[in-house]
Amino acid sequence: MIRVCHIAVGRIAFLAVFLFAVANCPAGGAVRVACVGDSITYGSRLQDRTNNAYPVRLGHWLGTDYDVRNFGVSGATLLHQANKPYFKESAYANALAFHPDILVINLGANDSKHPGDGSLDATNAVDNWQYHASYVGDYEEMIAAFRQRNPAVKVFVCFPTPDFPGRWGINDRTILEEMIPLIRTVAADTRATIIDLHAALTNQPGLFSDTVHPNDAGAKVMAAAIYRSLTGEPPPDAPAPVADLLLNRRVLWLGDSITQDGKYVSFVQYYLEKKYPAAKFDFISIGLASETVSGLSERAHPFPRPCVFERLQRALDATKPATVIACYGMNDGIYHPSSPERMQAFQAGIHRLSHAVQAAGAQLILLTPPPFDPLPVKGVVPANAPDFSFMHPYTNYDSVLTEYAAWERALPVAEARLVVDLHAPLADYLGIQRAQNPRFSFTKDGIHPAASGHLLMARTILTALGVATDTGDLDDTLKTVEADPLFPLVRSERELRSGGWLAYVGYTRDKTVKSTSVTDVEQSVADLQAQADKLRR
Repeated sequence: MIRVCHIAVGRIAFLAVFLFAVANCPAGGAVRVACVGDSITYGSRLQDRTNNAYPVRLGHWLGTDYDVRNFGVSGATLLHQANKPYFKESAYANALAFHPDILVINLGANDSKHPGDGSLDATNAVDNWQYHASYVGDYEEMIAAFRQRNPAVKVFVCFPTPDFPGRWGINDRTILEEMIPLIRTVAADTRATIIDLHAALTNQPGLFSDTVHPNDAGAKVMAAAIYRSLTGEPPPDAPAPVADLLLNRRVLWLGDSITQDGKYVSFVQYYLEKKYPAAKFDFISIGLASETVSGLSERAHPFPRPCVFERLQRALDATKPATVIACYGMNDGIYHPSSPERMQAFQAGIHRLSHAVQAAGAQLILLTPPPFDPLPVKGVVPANAPDFSFMHPYTNYDSVLTEYAAWERALPVAEARLVVDLHAPLADYLGIQRAQNPRFSFTKDGIHPAASGHLLMARTILTALGVATDTGDLDDTLKTVEADPLFPLVRSERELRSGGWLAYVGYTRDKTVKSTSVTDVEQSVADLQAQADKLRR
């Protein structure tokens, strides 16, 4: 007799996360989920812990095919030598006896306790963090104990939630600068998946009841982040991602010449301003031609290609974004055939970008590179050519970008809150159009999309963010958008702000450019936005 275990998850989770659960379906038919943690997991300070503690919400969203249990203990620490080690609590023994298929660990806030350094009520705080040298070892010991009970258990380790500024010695700076890097080590050593609860709630003190404990709304944000990590899908009743990524938040856009051209950014802002007339949009788009995230440059390039890391920290410090949207890849293969070395450089660059953005307290959205089209390029060369460059690219260079896009799409939520695949939709559309017109192309040079290509990029981004747009003919839609009196105002605002902030942040591209102020630019932008607001409201 064949027993079927039903698992109500999205296709991404089914392929990437829960294959183990199908193979190890428990006798009762439910996938067991253990939520291990401290008072934040337990649900302390919530108005309605019974219904709103994050494990309760998580179980509600996952449904009856899951058995989600709360093993949180108020005040608990991960460290053995700290004042209240979880290892000594009955909840620990109960969690082990539960034999979970999925383990979510959120321990660390109480481990960060030490006197002083900005935390409220910390003068006489217990000093748990003096034992931090044991944090990785104690964490890995806990994971090993659960794997001994169930070798197939899927482990998720959480970055602790932020504190505003912390209390009782719980210290956000310690968590961000010291503890989170240690948890990254634990995840790498144990093949656990990271859930970034710190980023999910950062810059949102209104979601906390006492600077440490999330309130009912904050617990819902936690549950949504964990649900998304477990399933690869947003929870059933969660708002569209646009609500907490773009609306009423400063957004920094980074990328190469396609982003410096910026038409797609203008289209995104235009559609959002039309759809959400009461919302504020604070977009700073500073793409830079020739830039890479990999730090590579071809020999034939007239100057060393700029790398985003030359200016990234200045950009983060100057703009203080809540969300960063980055589109790299087109230049990162430096127009050569595929190679492990160049792939590794691209991957290392994306990882470094992710870590820098998260360290700045911002959310990261990655856009995969648009496709390369060899049709309009006269100088393409075969794989056995002596050299390659943007002037003489490898004829099948798009295969390299396809590899980059596939790797980005597989990144976990801990690396990027959202990965929007631009490559496949544009490549698919190109194929459809070329079947009707063999000479069709989005570009004149194989690299830079025309306005209709930028419009399709914007549609794709908005769809991924949960915003419906028109789906009609691109050229007809482009004419309609450009005829709307709102669009020229949005476009002018974006272009003016892009140029001003690009120079203010500063960059080196053959020569160094740096301005001293954006005050005049911001005033002009405010005037344009006021005109736009009259039209859209």
